[in-house]
Formats: sequence, C-alpha cells, structure tokens
Amino acid sequence: MKTSVGLWIALLGSGACHPAPPPPAVAQDYAGRYVLQTVDSQPLPYIRPGVVAGEGTALVSVMIQLAPPDTYRAQVVAAFTDSGTVTDTLTASGTWSRRGGYLVLASQWAPWRLSSRVRSDTLMGWLEAGGFTLPHFSIFTSRFFGHDAELRFTRQP
Repeated sequence: MKTSVGLWIALLGSGACHPAPPPPAVAQDYAGRYVLQTVDSQPLPYIRPGVVAGEGTALVSVMIQLAPPDTYRAQVVAAFTDSGTVTDTLTASGTWSRRGGYLVLASQWAPWRLSSRVRSDTLMGWLEAGGFTLPHFSIFTSRFFGHDAELRFTRQP
C-alpha cells in the first residue's frame, strides 16, 4: 500500500496525472505548403484585362513553401496574352516569421526570366485557421489589381 501511495504522490508531483497544457504555437507550427485559392474571393485564374479585348494578364497560381525555422520559397505562374499567350514563372525566396496573429515575409525576387533586376519587399499578412491572407505578393500589388486586394492562401497536405 505504501508503494502505491508513494508512486501516486510521485506521479502527481511530476505532473503525470495532470499533464501541462501544450506550449503556445511557434513558427514551426506554420511550416508547410500554401496555395493561393482566391483573390478578393474570386478563384484563380485572376484575369486583369488588357486594353484590347482578349488581351491581358492572368495570375494562374501561387505556391508558398514555409520551411522551418524561418525560410521560404515561392513560385508564381502568370500568363500574358496579346497576339499570343506566354506563360512565365516568377520565383521568390526569403525569410518568414510569426508575430502574434501576423505572418511577416521578407522577400527577394527577379520578375520573370527576362529580367535580371532583383527586387525586395517586406510584407505582413494575417494568419487564419488553415492559412493566411496577404495584401499583395511580389509584383502583384494594388497597381496590378487596381485596388487593395486580399490574397487568401490555404495550407495543402
């Protein structure tokens, strides 16, 4: 009897009977692959018409891979149409962090394969259940959309 009481007291003192709550979410909890689902609740492709009917730019897809502890890579696919259609890919990379309910991305990218000029930006988005929302990404800013946009990303398995 003394052994079982002593064991119970030892377990109680170690917290085994009442485990501690899980630690708060850390940046690694958000690591994963995220795909752009909508721009202002409109599914992709998001098309910005050109001056001439049938011409314009289509934002086809965006994938962001957040890797632990703090780096990321992204791929943006867009199609440009005038007399024909050309599809191109922009890649971006940088660092990411979680600050409260926000996701912060510090990015560098060279827009499209014909440009050697490297650009950079730091932006802050909102973390949500299963994903995040960004106000813009790389060259896809309010200048492209014609207004402040909401780019909603969801986590993929």
